[in-house]
Amino acid sequence: MSYITTSKKEYYKRINSTILFKGKNKGIVYLQPITIGMVLDCFKQDFEKKYHYLGYVYPIFCEGTEGYKLNTDLIKFIDKQTKPWWCPRSFLNLLNLLGNDNSIVRVRNIRLHKLLLKLTGGIRITDQKTKWNTVRIYGNFTKEIQDEVTRVSKEMNKLLNE
Repeated sequence: MSYITTSKKEYYKRINSTILFKGKNKGIVYLQPITIGMVLDCFKQDFEKKYHYLGYVYPIFCEGTEGYKLNTDLIKFIDKQTKPWWCPRSFLNLLNLLGNDNSIVRVRNIRLHKLLLKLTGGIRITDQKTKWNTVRIYGNFTKEIQDEVTRVSKEMNKLLNE
């Protein structure tokens, strides 16, 4: 008799890689397959996964530095201005996954994409980078958010040039 034994890690890895929706080839755009692990990531509380519906929210500074704190405070400010008080972030992250394929440029489902835009007011961070000792943050912002982005990026530039 042979017994099939798998460890818990292998079991969770197999479950997380189970495909819910197949990938599609739409001309020059390829939509990625959606797995159970990707859906579960919508409910995680680490920084990158929590605010993923805002767009490009990856840290551009090392954790524990003053620049990292400024960046996280800015993203939390944008989140506070963007997210409706009654709507959980996990739902917005799920809309981003199913509507936009967790991308800034791809649209998987136009209805879900439009619902996400309506709920967030169209506010998205499209890029954050450090180049030539300056911080550049691009996105679709309101006047209030743009003023805060400008103020924070000036403070980050002072940190880079010290």
